[in-house]
Amino acid sequence: MLDTHDTLLIDSFLASCLVIGAAADLKLPDRIADHDVLKRVRLHGIAGILTDKLDAFSDTHAALRKAIENEASRLAILNASRYEVATMLAEEFAAAAVDLLFLKGARLAYSVYDKPEQRASGDIDVLVRPEQAENARSVLAQVGFVRTGGLQDGLAQEGWESRPVFGVSQQVDLHWAMTNSPALATIFPADPFALAVPLPRLTMGARGTDPVTTLINIALNEARHFHLGYVVNGECIKGVRRLGGAHDVMVLCRTFDSENWEQLKDCAASRGIARTVAEALRHSAQSLKAEVPQAVLDALNGASAASWLDEYISSSTPWRRLRYDLSAAHGFYAKRQVLSAQLFPSEVRMRVRYPDRAGASLTWLYVRRMLAAPFRWLTKRR
Repeated sequence: MLDTHDTLLIDSFLASCLVIGAAADLKLPDRIADHDVLKRVRLHGIAGILTDKLDAFSDTHAALRKAIENEASRLAILNASRYEVATMLAEEFAAAAVDLLFLKGARLAYSVYDKPEQRASGDIDVLVRPEQAENARSVLAQVGFVRTGGLQDGLAQEGWESRPVFGVSQQVDLHWAMTNSPALATIFPADPFALAVPLPRLTMGARGTDPVTTLINIALNEARHFHLGYVVNGECIKGVRRLGGAHDVMVLCRTFDSENWEQLKDCAASRGIARTVAEALRHSAQSLKAEVPQAVLDALNGASAASWLDEYISSSTPWRRLRYDLSAAHGFYAKRQVLSAQLFPSEVRMRVRYPDRAGASLTWLYVRRMLAAPFRWLTKRR
């Protein structure tokens, strides 16, 4: 297993490759194996981006170059299938008069990336209006998708999967709010559809979230994954700011004009997310030389006093987050939904949480989880 020093060496090496993009005879110590580097490439989600930067690798890393090329080729095949599915979804939802926005990876891949296959993504995230969620389910079912349980299922999100085409299935995360969390939902615009931007590179009529909302979403996701971790080859890795996220920020910022920067400053300050946004911009600037106006960073730093969001993101237990979500949920029914989702997560989540109890019933896992919570609290208090 790599120690912290070697991990930092690998990440610095990969960042240099992304920045330089030309023959630079970059090297790593011989003790670091190629498979360890490839694991970090997958964690950072940068195999596709590195294919244009492979000249930065010295001849001593020929095998690593080949491994990255193979990984990028695999992602390119998946992306070709994903493009067909995303195009079809945009057209089918439009035909059914269901408003649709592309989020996250799909939004970025078909707008700010020169080559969509460079943007690694495990699924297609789409947003519909809450009142159109049932119609959206009907559209997905009609075009051959089936409902699946997933780790991200919750109050405002559920997973769907397509029929295999040449052995490749595509996953769609259907959202009817920007986030499952009522507290985090206050960060985003009340009506993202009113600010939507066209995605003509995908298909005519396709739309995605506006630049400022997209950047805030990136910053929030990266911050949450920093504390909660990324799962790579079955291992949960915490405490990492991904180079893929920094690259998303960099290429998105290239599309910002002065009005976008002003909107970002105003939104970040008024919604208590200045610190989170500043961290994302600073990481991109420091690791990949992203061009971020110093005046914007200064303004965000000046407004980055501690807020409820810091505790929400960094909390190691769900119960503190639950307090904020219950407070943000309006009405008895909404609060009951929040509480139910927290007390009784999906079966997929529970199986991942207790991998050593594969044969146990779901009810027993719920009981175990509830009984364990007081003991964890007492241990931390001591």
